[in-house]
Amino acid sequence: MTVALAFGPLRCGLALADGLVLPPEFARWQVAPASGDPLWELRVAPAAGAHDGASVTGTDEAVITVSGDHPRALIGALATALAQRAPTVGAVVLHAAAVTVAGGVALLFAPSGTGKSTFAAIAGPRSFAHNAVVVTAGDPPTAWAFPFAGDARPALDQTGARAVRLLARLERGTAPGFEWLPRSLATTTVMRHCARASTLDALAVERFMIASALPLRAPFGRLLASRDPRDLDPLDSA
Repeated sequence: MTVALAFGPLRCGLALADGLVLPPEFARWQVAPASGDPLWELRVAPAAGAHDGASVTGTDEAVITVSGDHPRALIGALATALAQRAPTVGAVVLHAAAVTVAGGVALLFAPSGTGKSTFAAIAGPRSFAHNAVVVTAGDPPTAWAFPFAGDARPALDQTGARAVRLLARLERGTAPGFEWLPRSLATTTVMRHCARASTLDALAVERFMIASALPLRAPFGRLLASRDPRDLDPLDSA
């Protein structure tokens, strides 16, 4: 069976081996296959045939091997292949949550465990993405939810595109708060959360050019979150 997925401009066709199905949370991102889509083969292998449950070979013609003992490892393997290919369509994948604000979304960057997903959950219907986004560097930049995460939370990921109006570093605080920071500090934050291959990155230059353009087109600040529903108030008044 062949299916196609689209996250904004980042698309792929998937040839699923017998016995392998996509996790149900991806149903909303299925689209009609197109002739320009890279077609990736997904295989099921014995547990010993895949490191940590899955492995990826290639980029435009990837073979993704998923261990029979770790079927959800498909999520991580497919995310890796898509994130690596993103610059070929003028995009990057960023590890960031996103919540809606006036005119678009705010992207929230934080180390794992800081509370991006918790903040998105508190945002409720204003959550646009709880773990990662695909972003292009137009003026303004545009974001799409990238629903690949170990914890499937489809209610927190929306389909469709939103303009990026704000970049923010999310930090824990005792009370909600927000302060503007120099754009020069944003580049380091964005690059630190830019998904890319752990090995040699053949698209490193393209990835850097796209990611480094984002702070030039959206302001940057620091958001203090106390896990309170009022945490969104400083964003709305920023």
